[in-house]
Amino acid sequence: MTRTAILYLLFLFCSGITMGQSFKFGRVSTAELAETKDSVFGNVPAKVIYQRVKLDYGRDIEIHERIKIYNKEGFEHSNWEILFDDISHLKAYTYNLENGVIQKTHVTKESIFKENVFGDYDITKITFPNVKKGSVIELSYKVDIGRLDVFSIQKQIPIKNFRFVVQNVQSWMEFKQNPNFPLQLIEEEQDKKKLVVYTGKDIPAIEAAPYVNNMNNYKGKIYIKYKNEKEDEKWGQLTNSFNRAYWFGRQLESKPFFKSDIKNLIKDRTDSLAMAKDIYDFVKNRMVYNNRYGLRTYDLKEVYKTKNGDKADINMLLTIILRWAGFEANPMVIGCKHKGEVLFAEIRSFNATVAALQLDDEFYLLDASERFGNFGQIPVDLMNGYGLIIRDDGTSISFPTETKVHSVSRSSISAVLDVTTNAISGTSKSQLTNYLAWEYRAAAKEEDTENIAEVLEAGYDLLTIKNFTEKDLKDIQKPVVITYDFTYEDAIEDINGDLYVAPFLFLGKTENEFKEEKRLYPIDMEYPYVENYSINFEIPEGYKVLSLPKGKKVSFDNEMAALSYICSASNTNIQVGLTVKINYSLIPAEFYGGLQSLFAEYVEIAKSKIVLTKT
Repeated sequence: MTRTAILYLLFLFCSGITMGQSFKFGRVSTAELAETKDSVFGNVPAKVIYQRVKLDYGRDIEIHERIKIYNKEGFEHSNWEILFDDISHLKAYTYNLENGVIQKTHVTKESIFKENVFGDYDITKITFPNVKKGSVIELSYKVDIGRLDVFSIQKQIPIKNFRFVVQNVQSWMEFKQNPNFPLQLIEEEQDKKKLVVYTGKDIPAIEAAPYVNNMNNYKGKIYIKYKNEKEDEKWGQLTNSFNRAYWFGRQLESKPFFKSDIKNLIKDRTDSLAMAKDIYDFVKNRMVYNNRYGLRTYDLKEVYKTKNGDKADINMLLTIILRWAGFEANPMVIGCKHKGEVLFAEIRSFNATVAALQLDDEFYLLDASERFGNFGQIPVDLMNGYGLIIRDDGTSISFPTETKVHSVSRSSISAVLDVTTNAISGTSKSQLTNYLAWEYRAAAKEEDTENIAEVLEAGYDLLTIKNFTEKDLKDIQKPVVITYDFTYEDAIEDINGDLYVAPFLFLGKTENEFKEEKRLYPIDMEYPYVENYSINFEIPEGYKVLSLPKGKKVSFDNEMAALSYICSASNTNIQVGLTVKINYSLIPAEFYGGLQSLFAEYVEIAKSKIVLTKT
C-alpha cells in the first residue's frame, strides 16, 4: 500500500472517531483542551461539548455533561447547581492541559454542598477546582425520580452535541418539542420499541432580551405527554380535583364565621359594586400579607382569626365572604411569570390564587393581599397568560390575566429660559394612575420626599429639585400627584447667538431600548400605558422662533401602539406636546419592527432642537 493510501485511510479512521465520538466519561481529548474558539459559535465564553440525559422511566434519570471554558467570562459556568435534592453516583472533574499532558483534578467533598431553597427542599451546588482558560469540566450523576414531563434543552451557552434517551417507554407516551425552539432535534430509529433517542447538534444559547416575561418560556424543550389526550377532559378533571380538595374547594363550604362583621359592613348598601368594594377593602385592611404566593389554604377560620396569610389564604377568604354576600365569586388559580407559562392541566402548573368576581357580564380580578393594589388589580407578576377560574358547579373558565386598562403618566411643565446663565427653570406637575401609581407607591414606601427628590436629581446631570411634594400617596383610590420646582443648568446651547433647546428638557427617552435586529420572543410591556408630556416654554425677551421640530404621528398595526407629537409657537410661548400610547400588555414578535420604528421616532424627536434667534 502506498504512503498516500495509508495517510488517506488514517484520515478516514480519525474522522470516523471524531464523527462517531462516544463521549464516554473521563475520555477528554487533547484537542478539546487545546481548542481556543468554537468553529460555529465563535467567541463564546464557554460551551457544552456534550450533554446526555438518560431517563429510565419509572426508575431514575442519569445526566452527563462536559463543558469547555474558553476565558474568564466562562468561569461562572464552573459553579454548578443541580436542581434536585437527592442525587447519587456523582462524578466530577476538572481537566487542564499542562505542557502537553492532560492533568485531571477530582472534585472533592469540600467543593460540594447543599443549599436549602425552601421548606425541606435542597439543591446541590458544586464548585469545580483549578479552573483556568481552556479548562474542560465534566460531571455525571443520577437522580431517583422516575417521571419527567418536560426537559429544557437550551442553556446560557451553546450545546455542541445533545442526546436524550428514554428507556422503558410506555405505550401512552408521546414526545413533543417546544415550537419556539429554532432547531429541531432528530429522532433516531430504534429496533427496540421501548427506547426513544433524540439527538441534536450546534444548539444555540438562549439569548436574553429586554421586555421578556420569563426566558425559560422560550427555551428549547422536550415534553412527554399522553397520546391523544383530550385537553378539555383534562381541564375538567383538574377543576374537579380543585373543587374536591380539602385545601381548596372544601374550604369554601365553611360556615360564615365572619357573619357578624360583614353584616354590619354591608347592611345599608344597595349598590352591588360599592358593596363588593367595601368587602374587598375590609379583607385587605384586616389581613397582613406574609409575602408568599399560595395555592392552598387549610383553615379559613383560623386565617380570619390570626389576620395573617399568603395569597391563597387571603383571597380564598375574600371569595367566601363575597359568596356569602350574594356575589358570583370564585377562586382563580394562576401560574406567575417567574414560574413560567401554564402549558398543561396539572395542579403544579399553578402557584397563586386570586378571587374572580362576576358582576353582570364583567369580571373583576381581585387580590386583597396587595397593599398598593386597587380593586380590580392583580400584581404584574400574576399577569401571565390565562388563569383558571374554578366554579363550584364543576365547570371552569380559562380567563386572561392581563389588564386592558391603561396606566397613565401625565406631566405638565412650565419653563422659563435664562439666557444669561443658559439654565432653564420652572415647575413640574405629574399624575400617575393604575399600575404606574402602584409602582410609585411601592418604591416610595420606605423613602421620604427628600430622598425621592435626590433619586430624581441623580438621574439627570445638572438638575436641581426643590419644593418636592406628593399628594394622595396613601389614598390608593386616587392618582399619585407629584409637584416640584426645578433648575436645569446648561440646558441652553448658544451657537453663534442662536439658542438651542431640547423639547422635553430632562424628560423623555434619548435612547431606543429596542436595539435587536430581529426579535424571537413576544415583547412584554407588562400593561397598556400612556405617556403624556405637555411643556410650555416662555420665549425670552429679545428672541423669536427660528425653527421648530416638525410634528409627527406614528402608529402601526391597527393602533397596537401610537405616537403623536406637536410643537407650535406664539409670540411669547412655545407649546410642546407628546403622547405615546401602548395598547397591549404583550406584543407578538412579528410586530417588533413596528414598535422599534415607533421608539426610533420618539428618540429622534427627543434629540431634536427648538431654535431661537435674536429679534
